[in-house]
Amino acid sequence: MRKLALLLVIGLLGVTTTSILAADPEPSSGAAAAPLLDGQSLADALNGWDGYDFTDAGDAWPGGLRTGPSSDSYPNDALGGDGTILILPELDGPSHVLLKVRLSEAGDPAVWGNVGRIMSELAFSADEQQAVYGGFGQVLGAAYAGAGEEAETHDSVVWVANAVALWESTTQGFEATPEGENDPLVPTPMGGVQLEIVPMGVDAAVLPMPAPTTGPVVEPTEEPTAEPTRTPRPTRTPRPTPKPTKKPTATASTGQAPAPTEDDWICDGSEDIIGDPFLSGWNVTRVDWSKRNGFDRITVSLDRRKASAENFEVQAMTKVLPADEVGSTLTVEQPSQGDIAIGLGFMEDVRLGWKLARALSGMNTVRSVTLGKADSGVPWLVVGSDGDGCYSLQVPAWTAHHPEEDPRVQVFLDIKRP
Repeated sequence: MRKLALLLVIGLLGVTTTSILAADPEPSSGAAAAPLLDGQSLADALNGWDGYDFTDAGDAWPGGLRTGPSSDSYPNDALGGDGTILILPELDGPSHVLLKVRLSEAGDPAVWGNVGRIMSELAFSADEQQAVYGGFGQVLGAAYAGAGEEAETHDSVVWVANAVALWESTTQGFEATPEGENDPLVPTPMGGVQLEIVPMGVDAAVLPMPAPTTGPVVEPTEEPTAEPTRTPRPTRTPRPTPKPTKKPTATASTGQAPAPTEDDWICDGSEDIIGDPFLSGWNVTRVDWSKRNGFDRITVSLDRRKASAENFEVQAMTKVLPADEVGSTLTVEQPSQGDIAIGLGFMEDVRLGWKLARALSGMNTVRSVTLGKADSGVPWLVVGSDGDGCYSLQVPAWTAHHPEEDPRVQVFLDIKRP
């Protein structure tokens, strides 16, 4: 009855045959993220949990890996039994995942747990995970609401920063009631549900792929884990007009940053530097952008890798310069639009294994953004902007009165016209 109640609730979500969801639907905002974890690493990570045992997929998918269904389920069920997960080749590339489950088993919390654990290992944000669960609910509810003797198919598409999640439910007829059991209140459709997580730039292998959108293009480098070459720490340029020291918040960091106050803006071209008090090593995993009231916000997400092996303080630092001097000064790609460049660099133990070059629309003053490694190995995010390069830098997780060692911190670069 508990499973039945769950399915009845899900069925109220709607019966749309095809749906397209997005974790961030605002046209004046967007995101780009590091490539998905490679397939072999995903399998290794999941194998560390009970219930997962990835082995060669064999004839089911040559060159891939497979786990499930459980020993209590029919092992060769074409619909996936009580849960079958395939990691498709190439295993050294971004994870391409296929999950299949028989519709009668789809309400089991273990299935939802499988989806959640996969998304967590692939570093989907909380909003992205919620959108993917929403797609699951839509095709599951539509399957029960529209089931009949004729074949029915319902699809849902969920765009995330570095992949697309494709859901599909199929039904035809109803499952027979086992001998000796009472007929259920709601007949169970005969069918299944599939989820295919397709990395950006890769074609879907099983489910219908929607037309391309203006989603971000993520380009992995040849050596994503290479250590950057250490360079001398830059000397901070004195600010012509002294600026009050930023006051840390009185409580532990929430990871969010308020809109800058008038005293927070730097409009004279000078630099700002904020250090990590925990001496951690970080990976640059995500870049988000959004239009705010009177300014634009660029958010860089850093995932903690480990404590820094060399005990150097990581620093977020800024640099304002003419856009046409980016290549010669920072040795990274110049933004495609905007006269002024505001650079956000990360000194010491910060790794970057992907690139970004994007023109942005619908913003107040920001026109484009690039992300790449300098010749020295230092990661630089560079924003092309109109105006005079008026900006504010905030890292609440590092400047809080009682900072916590969060697994992910966000660095906020706000930009406005003077």
